[in-house]
Amino acid sequence: MFDKKYLDLISLDKFTNYLRLNNWTQNLDFPNKNLLVFDKLFDDINFTIVIPSKETFKDFKIRLYDSINMLSDLEENDSINIINKILEGKSIVKDIFSIRLISDNTSNGTISLDNANNAIYGIKRLISSAILNEENPQPYIKGSTKELSDSLNHYVLGQTSIGSYIFNIEIENSDCEQVFVNNDGTYVITSKERRVISRIQNGINDVINIKNDLELKNMLKTEYKKGLNANMCDALLQFNDINENLKVETSIIWGNDEFIPDNVPQKITLHPKDFFTLSDISSKYKEVKPEVTKIVGNIINLYHSGNERIITIKAKYNSKYRNFRIIMNNNDYLIACNAHTYEKQISITGEIQKIGKFTYLNNYSNLIILDGII
Repeated sequence: MFDKKYLDLISLDKFTNYLRLNNWTQNLDFPNKNLLVFDKLFDDINFTIVIPSKETFKDFKIRLYDSINMLSDLEENDSINIINKILEGKSIVKDIFSIRLISDNTSNGTISLDNANNAIYGIKRLISSAILNEENPQPYIKGSTKELSDSLNHYVLGQTSIGSYIFNIEIENSDCEQVFVNNDGTYVITSKERRVISRIQNGINDVINIKNDLELKNMLKTEYKKGLNANMCDALLQFNDINENLKVETSIIWGNDEFIPDNVPQKITLHPKDFFTLSDISSKYKEVKPEVTKIVGNIINLYHSGNERIITIKAKYNSKYRNFRIIMNNNDYLIACNAHTYEKQISITGEIQKIGKFTYLNNYSNLIILDGII
């Protein structure tokens, strides 16, 4: 216990900054926005600190007093020492960029080592590509990212949060008061690290808001200058290797309220259909034309959920057997179900597209059951 007069010295910003610097993770999904909720594991037990979101709330000092005593117990440190650390406060501003993997395989808060490896590789590629594209925007950047070690030192993997499976990237800002000139001639005062994360978040937001091919065509003219380029799309496609029905949620917690870039969405979600758009952007920026081919094989899997109907065909391609996924309309899906029931091979023509580790046949035509034309 300690004298409550010390509470007058502690601001909300100093206290929350102390929590973030000591790997407490804010729960952004907490429904009551009048409260800030932070979690941390101690000896595999989750502890929670709840503090009012404004110093003017009448219970702010009560909650602050209880929280400091709790920290003292958990850290096995005297309350006064905790208060001194809060007041000393490091001048470092830490932002947190979170990537949540949402699927049936991650619902219990675990992830396989193989999938974790894919995710970590994708995160590193995404941030490395964003750093390079922020410095010199290009549709596609060829070459190595080995020279980025100094810049990447500002991005570290923080403690994993509870719920689905969440990777927290803690970002140490080098200088939040740098002046940057945008492509449209306007300027912004922020840090280069915040520019990098804003580029990622804005780019993903652009992708999920594309409604048709015309919007995609118009977006490609400028997207790489302010959002995603081919390299960043390829990095995000790495997550699709984990699960074809995976959703990826990205969110940002700014370390303070000063020098935050304008109009950056706090939380957004990539759905399975959005990975097709990412693949299209990557291909177009690399000027890769889709290959049209005819395949013949057996239907080995049928998938139907809501308005989505997908069949998987095992067919020989370039002298090797591969599995091709095809998204079908309702009538053709019923025909495919019939062919599968009677174990008949089918022939179909379409554009081959690789999305992560999966191969799709898009814009299909000439669906034929081998003993008759549909």
